[in-house]
Amino acid sequence: RVPRGCSGGRVRSTPRPRRSQALAGEVRHCHQLDYATSGVLLYALSRKAAAAASKCFEKRTAKKQYLAVVWGSPAFSETRCELGVCQDPTHDFRMMCGDRDAVWPAPDATAPKADRDLRKKKRRHSGPAATDVRVLERGTYRGRAVAKLLLKPETGRRHQLRVHCKALGLPIVGDATYGGDDGAPRARPAREDEKTRR
Repeated sequence: RVPRGCSGGRVRSTPRPRRSQALAGEVRHCHQLDYATSGVLLYALSRKAAAAASKCFEKRTAKKQYLAVVWGSPAFSETRCELGVCQDPTHDFRMMCGDRDAVWPAPDATAPKADRDLRKKKRRHSGPAATDVRVLERGTYRGRAVAKLLLKPETGRRHQLRVHCKALGLPIVGDATYGGDDGAPRARPAREDEKTRR
């Protein structure tokens, strides 16, 4: 289905792309998922369709919802996390909750070019963020309290859901980056021999 507000016309079924189209590079990614995240991927068969879909993500007209199993038993049934998300200054990959201007002040015009470029890059991935959180179920996993959450991000910062869950004291089960090594099973990259199996 096309998200509401992304198409003024009718949704029509398109034939499956021929293998030669895919090999020719005519199938285009419209968005991406974080590593170790499962979900629906959207592909387009033309530049025009890819541009239209990408615009829906940019304008935030595509509504996204995620399910997460987290460690802990929240005291709330619903909440909203509005903590800003910014690049962790001590790690190139990790994000953290914080104010972009406090963590990455705007670059000074007199600073060296390399420093200005770095700050611009870090600030680009940082900023205000909002996630609506609803508890769907509570239970236990491996003898510890867990909860299944419905997460609805209003913004799309890198690692936003993972960082917001951690800030709420509810790290996602199996999240090695923000949840610690909890011993839970995780997705792993396919081995070379698995990639060629049919």
